[in-house]
Amino acid sequence: MSNRARWTPDAFEQLVAQKPELKNPGAVLPLAKKKWREPDKSKTMKAEMPEAALQLYADELLELRGLKSIRIPDGMWRWIAVNAPDGVKTWWRWLFGGMPDNLVLIPVGKYFLAMPIELKTQDKRGRAVGALHGKQRHNAETENWTIVRSPEAFREAVERAERDAEKISKILVAQTSAY
Repeated sequence: MSNRARWTPDAFEQLVAQKPELKNPGAVLPLAKKKWREPDKSKTMKAEMPEAALQLYADELLELRGLKSIRIPDGMWRWIAVNAPDGVKTWWRWLFGGMPDNLVLIPVGKYFLAMPIELKTQDKRGRAVGALHGKQRHNAETENWTIVRSPEAFREAVERAERDAEKISKILVAQTSAY
């Protein structure tokens, strides 16, 4: 089990009571304080923020904005790797391997705009630490994934997708009213 703190509705209400500006749907959640240790000087590149913390931020931002997403938690992948028989592992990797971390679903009328977003880490200088692998690399190129490496980049990607969904919605309304 993870020892990361989760936002509960009560905790969110307390936070909104302290900071009313968070009621705005475009508000950004504050990032958790850095709880991991990193030496001041490192010869190797180290992630500025662990991918798990970035994923937690992504989950909370999507929940705050009321958006749905499809994702397979890392814990499920670990459980399959450790506990599942070989046949199930092979089937699981064939079916779900190469999926992005988040498939964000943005409502457009009665449809959804799906935006694949892959989370990867960066170091303090903005250099890529995490890399795409195997099927992910192929799928990212052919399916036009958005690769984000910071909470700000994730927020900007979601906002861009919401703007695109509004444009698509206007086009659909214009086409249906023409008939």
